[in-house]
Amino acid sequence: MANSEWLAVAVIAGAAILTKPDEASFKAYVNDELRKEFANPSKMSDDGLGALLQLGCAFASSDCANFVQSFMRYGTKDYVVLKMGAVRLGDDGLNCVGAFKNWWCFDPTESES
Repeated sequence: MANSEWLAVAVIAGAAILTKPDEASFKAYVNDELRKEFANPSKMSDDGLGALLQLGCAFASSDCANFVQSFMRYGTKDYVVLKMGAVRLGDDGLNCVGAFKNWWCFDPTESES
């Protein structure tokens, strides 16, 4: 690698380190996404629990989000240039990557074949 390439890598790594999000921003991101889901009840399942949530959450999405949040487990792990996060609700959950003051989440079961 040429010196200019090493410099570019060092600048990007430095920016990632300086803009790594914290655990509070992770919880805020997950909570915001949860509220968006409850604000659109048509995405929920049609089974008994889903129908009940559709009815109740159509009127008070923030209350539904707060109720579900009380059962969620959060965890983060700090790395040099990024932060990994996980949120679990029973057997379901999301894994997230935080860098450059942003979070990106994915369902780990969707990547399994």
